[in-house]
Amino acid sequence: MSETGTAVSRIQFSDPDHLVGAIRGGHIEPWVLGGHRAESELSRIMLPGSCLDQAEIGSAMWFRGEMPKDSYTMVYVTACPEDGNSFNFNTRHRDRCLGFFAPGEALDATTPPGYRHGTLSIPAAVFLHAVESRYPEFTAKSLKRGRSIFPEENACRNAAALLGGIIETVRRDPDTLEGESTRALLENELHDRYFDLLRKDQANPMAKGNPAITRRYQRLRFLRDFIRENTHRPIRMDELCAVSGLSRRGLEYLFVDVLGVGVAAFLHNLRLHGARRELLATAPRHGSVKGCALNWGFWHHGRFASEYRARFGENPSETLTRNP
Repeated sequence: MSETGTAVSRIQFSDPDHLVGAIRGGHIEPWVLGGHRAESELSRIMLPGSCLDQAEIGSAMWFRGEMPKDSYTMVYVTACPEDGNSFNFNTRHRDRCLGFFAPGEALDATTPPGYRHGTLSIPAAVFLHAVESRYPEFTAKSLKRGRSIFPEENACRNAAALLGGIIETVRRDPDTLEGESTRALLENELHDRYFDLLRKDQANPMAKGNPAITRRYQRLRFLRDFIRENTHRPIRMDELCAVSGLSRRGLEYLFVDVLGVGVAAFLHNLRLHGARRELLATAPRHGSVKGCALNWGFWHHGRFASEYRARFGENPSETLTRNP
């Protein structure tokens, strides 16, 4: 999400690449998992000492990357109609879950259609000062690694009410949030609400990770990495069965159960995203689109263009010409 020089910004879009900037300072790759292209929304408020990003995501997505290196990041899930997967924490989650990330920690998660979150990024020095002065119960060890947190109901209700009020203000009257004093007051309240979420972690079995889910996540991560490393060439189901030790039925069930799409659809989506990123990095010239399509295993140019347009809302040639 680009910075505009104003304290408050908001965009609506259907191009999944806009989600690259969904968390300020993070380095994130978004991938559409399946379904139709849908409208999403991002808003950002630059506070005096931190940043609030809120997102409502229309499509089923897979996010992979790295959180900001200079900040602690807290991602509060306000809506998650179906199970999401936090592979980095080996847990499943729905709404009213807080993802706590230490600086530079890995992000590897899937989200269903209709997912919404409010992400507060606090510079490490500010965060640690707040902990030292106001929350001495936190130990240095507990802040070194991230985890999934399931706060008590009252803390969740207070956080959701504040975030809901903020997003309505951003949509209807964003100018009221431009004043520095207003944003300072808002920042104090956000810090209170998010630290309450962090403090009031309940003993929830989901937060610890289920051994069976952990094993499935490990197997799926191995398969995803194998597919990513070999996406440019045809990958056969028999090959995936061999490297995973699963039957065809077991392999398909693993992908559908965890990612919500079958193996073939997952492979196809990764190749479409790969072609898009190559187009964005390629100098425009005659034959570039056709060459890119062939590089990613799309042999029928007209079908590639049609599927590409349905996924990203523009023709491959339009993507190519956006490269300066």
